[in-house]
Parts: sequence; C-alpha cells; structure tokens
Amino acid sequence: MMSGHSTPHRPFHRILLNQYLFLLKKYPILTKSITSGILSGLGNILSQIMEQQGKSSNTKSLTFDGPVRFGVFGKAAVFLKLQRPE
Repeated sequence: MMSGHSTPHRPFHRILLNQYLFLLKKYPILTKSITSGILSGLGNILSQIMEQQGKSSNTKSLTFDGPVRFGVFGKAAVFLKLQRPE
C-alpha cells in the first residue's frame, strides 16, 4: 500500500472546463474569439455531414476549406465586435 497524498480522480471534461473557465477569465476576448471560430468550423462540418446523408454514396467527401473560412471569420468577427467601444 502506498502512502502519501492522493488526489481524487477528476474526469477529463471537468479538467477541460476548468481550464476553459480560467482562460475565459484571464483572456476573455481571445478565448471567446477562438471558441467562436472552433464552433463555426464544427458547425460547417456537421452541416456537410448532414447534407451528405441524404445523397447517394458517390458524392464527394468533406471539404475543409469551408470550415477553415468559417473558423477564421468567426474568430475575427467576435474579436472585432468585442474590441469595438460601445
């Protein structure tokens, strides 16, 4: 039996959430911008998948130029909006 300090096992999603909340507090604009870009890109990928489900199997595979554009523009849009004084 090992003695010493034992830390309770924290689930991976809790670790990610805590890290995200820390970054959100320390760098709110940058964190929101990156989050927006990632969610925009994922949304584009999901829409491509959903669109392909109704088509025949000989359609082209997923394209990643759209999600990259959505990610970059989503990030830029949030960053610029949050930088603008009200």
